[in-house]
Amino acid sequence: FETKDGVLVLRAPGGGTLALKSGDVIQRINGRSVASPVAAWEELAGVEDATLKMDVIRHGKPLSLSGKLGASIDGKHKPARKPKD
Repeated sequence: FETKDGVLVLRAPGGGTLALKSGDVIQRINGRSVASPVAAWEELAGVEDATLKMDVIRHGKPLSLSGKLGASIDGKHKPARKPKD
């Protein structure tokens, strides 16, 4: 995948304006680094209708994306915000 940092997108969600594609490697979401699927999930929690900014690697080249996620991340469930302690 030509990078060792980030989270691989196995299946990109549909229905939004964010041009995320399967095979992209997400490195940053809204300016925050993501190093694991859990970290990416936490950054995406509750933002289905919000505009996101993502830095990804696509075919070995850095790319900045901006748009709305639209559908749920896994096609079945919408991410829920973690409860605050």
